[in-house]
Amino acid sequence: MSKASPTQRTLALLKKQGAIAQVVERWNSHARVRHDLFGIIDVLAIRDGRYVGIQACAGASFSARDAKIRASEHYAAILEAGGLELWAWRQVWGHDARGARRRLWKPKIKIYGSEDQQRKASE
Repeated sequence: MSKASPTQRTLALLKKQGAIAQVVERWNSHARVRHDLFGIIDVLAIRDGRYVGIQACAGASFSARDAKIRASEHYAAILEAGGLELWAWRQVWGHDARGARRRLWKPKIKIYGSEDQQRKASE
């Protein structure tokens, strides 16, 4: 999945983890831009019995997307209604299923909430 977008990688990992997920950003063909749900959500997932809004991006965009999320007028309401996460995809050295060392795509995940935290997805 080397040419996959961050959104496609996010959907694939969520499916692998057993979550139900759907892309909720939309394409405006007239303006030729994408519009996120509430301005900050690309993917809506149901995981562990709750809704989670996910902003997916390339690793280099992590800080900009974090600032965009925190500045959103909908930030508090989204947290109250379910959850919000930022997934920034980047390549890291790791081992594939056969044990061969190679570069793998991994997300840096920031979970927003009362105590903002970061975690790495373990596959």
